[in-house]
This record gives sequence, structure tokens and C-alpha cells, in this order.
Amino acid sequence: MDIVSQMKYLDLLRTSAREAITNKVSWFYIFVALVGQITALSSPLTSIIPSIKLISSEFWFVSVVLSWVFISALVYSVSQKELNNHASSVLDSWRKGWSKIILVGLLNILFLVALFVLLALVGVLFRKLIPYGFLGTLISFIRPILYFGICAIIISNGSVVAAIRTSILMFIRNILQTLVISGILILIQQALLDIIVLVFMSQYDYGILTSPFKTLELPQVMFWDQVLALTISPWIVIVFTHLYLSFMNTSASTTLTTS
Repeated sequence: MDIVSQMKYLDLLRTSAREAITNKVSWFYIFVALVGQITALSSPLTSIIPSIKLISSEFWFVSVVLSWVFISALVYSVSQKELNNHASSVLDSWRKGWSKIILVGLLNILFLVALFVLLALVGVLFRKLIPYGFLGTLISFIRPILYFGICAIIISNGSVVAAIRTSILMFIRNILQTLVISGILILIQQALLDIIVLVFMSQYDYGILTSPFKTLELPQVMFWDQVLALTISPWIVIVFTHLYLSFMNTSASTTLTTS
């Protein structure tokens, strides 16, 4: 990777991080997603506050649906600012996200089904379940396909089938850049998690360097890894939204040059 490419990637990450902090939609998404995570049945809080179990399924379902809306709203907000230099309000972004909830929800479900089938095939081949650490890394590398699909629905007003086709082709054609960005994001998230473990869970710090994947399987570490992933998720969505727009511009320029 040359220095120019490194600067381009770092500038993309820096700009997207700034947008994630200043965009109000990001904070709404984080709040909704964390409420769903905290009230999930797998949350450590259920052992401290048993009454959470009575509301967890309802809150979790609502939070998932609202998360889809806010992710779509965030994609719309970012695209409007880049394409039209227009700062859309939270309400306008919400309306756009809500109008696409069925398509985005269906796309998410299909992505999860495909992921489950892939994991099942891997489990059959290797005759064992994939550890949580490897699973998280695998998902992090292929999640751009999902985000490109959401962008295709929100920005290009495509159908689910068209979004799937666009996202897969875009991922394949730009696989090197996409994997490099994904790898950088994985390293950043792991570094942040290591800091959390060192500061708040020092009893597990021995495993950070010796067996990081085993450390991730500890319930407390796993919980905070999921919380961290949800917290930085708007940043990641913004990064891949910018990548989608960049790849679309490159594709359009190539088409014009060819014709």
C-alpha cells in the first residue's frame, strides 16, 4: 500500500469519525441500539436485575426495527450532505429511513440467513462451531456487503434484488480497498476493547496478547465488545457510505470514458 493510499484511507476514517460525532442521527442510533443490547436476554444485567427479562424480548425487537430505521436515516443524511451539500434534519432523515424499513429489514434478514448458511457449512466441514472471536472478525470483513446494499436502497432507490446484486458486485470489484478499510476498523475496535479490558477488567488482561480470541469468549468481555461495536457502528456506516458513493462515481466515470 503506497503512502497516498494510506493518507486517503486515514482521511476517510477521520472525516467519517467527525461526521459520526456531529450527526444527531448517530446518537439516536447509538441510544436505541444500546437499549436493545442492555435489555437482551444475553445481557449480564439480567442476572442483576431479573425484571429485565420480562421486557427484554419486546424492547429488543423494537430496538432492532428502530436501528434499521436510524441506519437508513444515517445513510440518507450522509449522502445528502455529500451529493447535494444539504444538511437534512433528523426528522427528514427519519422519514426517509422509515419509508424504506421493509426493504432494509428484508435485506438484513437475508444477510443473516446467508451468514447462518455459511457458518453452518463451515461447521459441517470442520465439525466444530466457529469461536466468537473468529465469527466477529468474519462478520466485520463481509458486513460491507450489507452496508452497500442499504446504500443501494436508500441512495439509488433500488429494490432488494437490485441492492443485493449491486452490493455483491461492488464488494468484488473493490475487494482490496474494502478489505483494507475493514481490517483497519477491526484493529481500531480491538485496540479500544483492549483498553477497556485493561482499565475496567484487569483480571483478564493476561489474555490480551497471549490468547485474544479466548478472551473474547468471556461473557463480560463479549458483552462489552458488543457494546463497543454498537457505539462505533455509526462511524462504520458512514465510512462505507462514503466508499459506496466513491465507488459509484468511479464506476460512472469509467462508463462515460468507455462510451
